[in-house]
Amino acid sequence: MVSFSGICRGSEGGDDIAALTLEHYPGMAEAEIMRHAEEAMSRWPLNGLTVIHRFGRITPGENIVLVLTASQHRQAAFERPSS
Repeated sequence: MVSFSGICRGSEGGDDIAALTLEHYPGMAEAEIMRHAEEAMSRWPLNGLTVIHRFGRITPGENIVLVLTASQHRQAAFERPSS
C-alpha cells in the first residue's frame, strides 16, 4: 500500500493563507475523481484505489486529499505517469 496526503499550505507566492474554501458540486466532483481513478486502475496493476477529497473550509496544515493505492508488488503502487 502507498498513501499520499495533500495538505493545505500556509502561503502562496509569499502571501499568507488563512484558509481555503473548496466548493463541492455533487455528481460533478465525484465523476472527475472517478475518471482519474479509472485511468490509474487501467494503467497500472493496482488491486485497489481509494480517494478521499475534502470540501468546505480548510485551514493551513489540514488534509485536503488522501489517495491510497494497493498492488501485489510495491513498485506498481509507486508508479507515476511519465511526462
